[in-house]
Amino acid sequence: MNPQEIKKAQKTLQLPEETTPAEIKKQYHKLTKKHHPDQGNKNQKRMQEINQAYQTLQEYIQNYLINLNPQETKTTHQKHMESFTHDWMWTPGKKQKK
Repeated sequence: MNPQEIKKAQKTLQLPEETTPAEIKKQYHKLTKKHHPDQGNKNQKRMQEINQAYQTLQEYIQNYLINLNPQETKTTHQKHMESFTHDWMWTPGKKQKK
């Protein structure tokens, strides 16, 4: 996947250069709602462009694991287990020097 495809997809979805996966999804839903043929919009080509752009960005994120916000990609279990490592009660204390 070349950088021109990514930039074209970002432009099609009207996204800034730096964006999170959640923002991409939100913008995709906003545009599909607006341009969906069931809404009376007869421009099917625009809808196809939006779908293709979203698919391109999703593949880019999955293939290259580009995550601007790593917390978004963690599962609930991972977040829960991480909380133990940051909790003073569950981390080992430092040994005092004598």
